[in-house]
Amino acid sequence: MAFVNERISAEDAEKYGIDAINKDFIMGSGAVRLWTIDREKNVYFRLMKNNRDEPTEYEVSFFWKGALFHIDFKITGGSEKTAGGWKGWTHWSWNGMRRPKNPIDQEILDAHRWEIIADLKEAMTAYKDAGVLSRQVESVATFDF
Repeated sequence: MAFVNERISAEDAEKYGIDAINKDFIMGSGAVRLWTIDREKNVYFRLMKNNRDEPTEYEVSFFWKGALFHIDFKITGGSEKTAGGWKGWTHWSWNGMRRPKNPIDQEILDAHRWEIIADLKEAMTAYKDAGVLSRQVESVATFDF
């Protein structure tokens, strides 16, 4: 199975503790009910919020097979409307990462770093510019990490 962009169901919100994760970002329980998920891998990506003072800075939540990571990125991009639909690009720049709350998550990161990064890039590519809300029919993602 590949990554897909979806709205988070009530059942999935309960299963993955979405409301508790939202509190890590000082958000209400109903906030950010969208994700990019690969159910077969048990991996999901959520763009949580942007920095109002720096509109290209974003915080994301990345769940990888039981481990949860909160990562900061700078995002640039653009799109254009063509006869075939919207085409766009997004460039993701690593801007830092919070220390995982659970020490086991750090051990998982240390042991599987390159696999985690590969899945993160795959999820970000599927996310395009706005996940389930994206109008892009074609999108290119680039990374500097």
